[in-house]
Amino acid sequence: MKKQFFETEKDGFYGTYYKNPRGSDCAVIGLFGDDPNDFMAKCGAKWLHKNGVNTLCMSPGKKNYSHVNYLLERIETAVK
Repeated sequence: MKKQFFETEKDGFYGTYYKNPRGSDCAVIGLFGDDPNDFMAKCGAKWLHKNGVNTLCMSPGKKNYSHVNYLLERIETAVK
């Protein structure tokens, strides 16, 4: 699975972009688990790939479960 990593300090959000190997012109932002590189995130990305979309998994930080406190500005940055 082809990945692109993002860091909060450099990119404005923490996440991993999983490109659909079959190609796609759309993407879904997923808040799976506690880290965008863990097993749950990878499974979510694979499932979304089967449904024809690219996936951007995001988290507030490494091994951080506090999605309820996720800054909207970081999601806005990721969308851009």
